[in-house]
Amino acid sequence: MNPEIPKDGITPEVSVKREFLVEMENPELIFKSIKEGIFGCLGDNFLEDPIYEVTVDVESNKKTYNLFADIEMCSTILDRENYRADKILKSVAKKYVRNNPEREYIRRAEGLTINTSNGNKFLMGYEEGFFYLNTGVMEGQDKQIQLFPALEINREKFDVVMADFLDIFKRMIKKIYKSEGMEMSGEKLVLKSPEDDGVLMKEMDMDREMEAKRYIVKKNIG
Repeated sequence: MNPEIPKDGITPEVSVKREFLVEMENPELIFKSIKEGIFGCLGDNFLEDPIYEVTVDVESNKKTYNLFADIEMCSTILDRENYRADKILKSVAKKYVRNNPEREYIRRAEGLTINTSNGNKFLMGYEEGFFYLNTGVMEGQDKQIQLFPALEINREKFDVVMADFLDIFKRMIKKIYKSEGMEMSGEKLVLKSPEDDGVLMKEMDMDREMEAKRYIVKKNIG
């Protein structure tokens, strides 16, 4: 059946809803890297004003792991004294728990703690031009402070944790755009295994070690 053609001959524009998408390229490989204690960047992407860049990272010690997502804001936002980041965070938390009694959020000095219906806990906040979401980690003066237990490395739980984490992450990005009365960026963030970064870091360490040995040998000969 052919679509109906308007009398004026002009086809109306179709409104396409733009969304920010996040997907894991290979969940099995990402989990394998975490299990092996490899850490680093899972993915990053530059977006449109008011967001400058988004980044997702992972830290692992082969027994537990932590997830981190940062949303870096553009300078146009940082220059505004009246920017209400706390209002955005509270709105995200309220909408996330709405009509779901198994979800809740708790306001605390460090930010907002969100408890999901799957039993996962995340910390959401804003500091110095960055919105952040993580698994309960705060930077202390000398070391990181784990506000609640790090995630257990478990394959069955991994997909659920990532689904909850990325759901809240996307909600934050959507609310930031909406608060500015702007259309959401239609970009896509693809998360990949940090394995290559880990290998690169090991190679760099080996290069530094070899260079140090060459220096010592050269010094002794000279």
